[in-house]
Amino acid sequence: MLTGLIDLGIRAFNPRPQYSSYDMDSDGKDRVQDIKVYGQKMQEYNIRYFIAASVIGLAVFLAAFLVLFKSSVAVKSVPLGGMIAGFIAVISGYSHGWDDVDTRLLFFIGLFVATILLGSSAFLAYRFSKKQVNT
Repeated sequence: MLTGLIDLGIRAFNPRPQYSSYDMDSDGKDRVQDIKVYGQKMQEYNIRYFIAASVIGLAVFLAAFLVLFKSSVAVKSVPLGGMIAGFIAVISGYSHGWDDVDTRLLFFIGLFVATILLGSSAFLAYRFSKKQVNT
């Protein structure tokens, strides 16, 4: 549900461009120009969606990660679900921006996301193993 809400929020403030079709009798030049303009607007939309989904997804992931340590054992699944929703939001951003975003930007954001995910996973594994030893 949180993933859908993130997507809806991004689309509310970054509306997807609509393709306006011309009549079949119109000049072919108008149609080609319309397709080019629509393609450029879609590229800009995908880049903005990618950036927004990456930032919001990472923020949700990190917020849920921090809440995980403040919650009781009975409700650990809620922040874990939030972490997964943040990760899915980042993947959704990648799926929208894969063709339109510069490859170097994809790499650096991917590296940053991987570092956060692997670092948080390693930290959780360390903390869990530490609790197991103390018990």
